[in-house]
Amino acid sequence: MPLGLYIFSKMGNIGIENAPIYTRRINDLMHRLLHILFLILLALPLHAQSEETNRILSYIQKAMNFNKVVPQEKVYLHFDNMGYFENETLWFKAYVTRTDNGHLSDLSKVLYVELLNPSGDVVKTRKYPIDSLGVSHGDIKLDTLLTSGYYEVRAYTRYMTNWGTNAVFSRVFPVFKAPKKEGDYSDLTIRTMLYSARDPNNRP
Repeated sequence: MPLGLYIFSKMGNIGIENAPIYTRRINDLMHRLLHILFLILLALPLHAQSEETNRILSYIQKAMNFNKVVPQEKVYLHFDNMGYFENETLWFKAYVTRTDNGHLSDLSKVLYVELLNPSGDVVKTRKYPIDSLGVSHGDIKLDTLLTSGYYEVRAYTRYMTNWGTNAVFSRVFPVFKAPKKEGDYSDLTIRTMLYSARDPNNRP
């Protein structure tokens, strides 16, 4: 079978419609890489395609086998809000998935969640249990913050640290100054002058 047809036949088996939404980015990336690979092979001379095809397919198969033997985990946190005020409580629900099949993971039992202040320092670290379905939930109180600004939440399992910091879940969100009058949330004031680098619109 020509490599192009083989690749596209395998792409149909990824099952993206059945995958959780937070694993679709991985599948999208795989699709793009396979398209690029297909175009590269079309540019090769016909006599070189067979040898090059076998070599590339061998690499792909080895990578797939490694991922089955040593599957990676990904964490996604769903928050109750897109921004918070000082002294509020941040609530979240976490999903831990396996990258080899997109299903919820049963590999890890503890979720680590960190809160970083606008200067990038870790101000809170919490541990939460992960149930047998790969789900966790918890909260972080924002009552000890020194100032408003853009704060970062990072989440990971100890198993994920084997693949470095790139595997860690990260989300930056604004924490506004506490309202002067209780219940009045019309004044969305936030300090960004000292920590503009943490502004998600200004991050490199």
